[in-house]
Amino acid sequence: MRDPATGTGTASEPVEPAKQNAFTLNDVQVAELGDLGRRVEQFYEGIPQDIEWALADGTFYLLQSRDITGGGAELIVHLARLGTDVDRLPEEVLDLAVAAELRAAVG
Repeated sequence: MRDPATGTGTASEPVEPAKQNAFTLNDVQVAELGDLGRRVEQFYEGIPQDIEWALADGTFYLLQSRDITGGGAELIVHLARLGTDVDRLPEEVLDLAVAAELRAAVG
């Protein structure tokens, strides 16, 4: 949220200790959000998606979706486009993709 005093930047607000470690979503909402993500990925024929969503009045809304890009994510998207079931990739391949993503982010 923007700083109300200046209309720019980011405002910081203290959070009471009891809420600092509390989950924002409950188990049902987590399941609903997971279902939304799976439906979006299925719509895009298995291509992993970076989605933006909002929760308002108990309903999830999909704001936008795009292919995951950058570093190792590009490898995963490429493999998915080739018809690879990326959910069945060996953990080592996913680790390499994540490492490539981190290297790209760090520079």
